[in-house]
Amino acid sequence: MMAAAPFGIFVALIGYIGLLSQNRKILSIYTILLWPLFALITSVGYISYRRLHVSLYQKLKFSWINEYSRDDRLVIQNAVSFIEQKQERVSISMKYVRNDTLSRPYSHFCL
Repeated sequence: MMAAAPFGIFVALIGYIGLLSQNRKILSIYTILLWPLFALITSVGYISYRRLHVSLYQKLKFSWINEYSRDDRLVIQNAVSFIEQKQERVSISMKYVRNDTLSRPYSHFCL
């Protein structure tokens, strides 16, 4: 990550030298060196993006430990267990319903 800034300064100096001397060889080297510089800069941005957005498990763990009190955690756990129990009841009752009775209203609407 730290290589992007010095490499960018180096490439910029090559570009200025090629521009002031109006030498096409130096300018072609400059344009070729711009691609690795672009890759370095985008990799720095991608790494910082992943650190901020992708580690959802670590964020949840940090907030669970540091931000919620014991009572808040108890309320959340009770709410989650209530939702799980409700889903179990719905899945058990849906097990005995035939597929035709579920799809019939939708098939009549589509036709």
